[in-house]
Amino acid sequence: MSAVPDEKYRETWRKMVSDSRLAVLVAVLGDDIVGVITLDANGVFPTNAPHETRVRLVGIFVEPGRWSNGVGSALMARFVSVARQADAVGEVDVWERNSRAIRFYERHGWTRDGTSRPGPAGAEYIGFVHLP
Repeated sequence: MSAVPDEKYRETWRKMVSDSRLAVLVAVLGDDIVGVITLDANGVFPTNAPHETRVRLVGIFVEPGRWSNGVGSALMARFVSVARQADAVGEVDVWERNSRAIRFYERHGWTRDGTSRPGPAGAEYIGFVHLP
């Protein structure tokens, strides 16, 4: 099951983009914003593991008409670059029913970390990490 954006989903993204606690990277084609990726604005934060820091990818959104055209891959490459520059592990939670997103993350080198948390519609969010 893929999560296809509706107006409620787009409104959630509008709020995320204006949230001062989040950093936003934007993909632009011509005059159009076609995708955004948000990350924890605090950037790198320590974990309980010695000598490990993490950067949280809060979310990625690409206009459906731009899916499979490299926009998401370009945004992901930028996020991975930010994490690598900080020598940090990237982390993200993905809704388990969004098989398209799971394939996307796995294609870009993310692996499941064994964590999960409750999500909507009785489905969990599953944790993924991207190593530096």
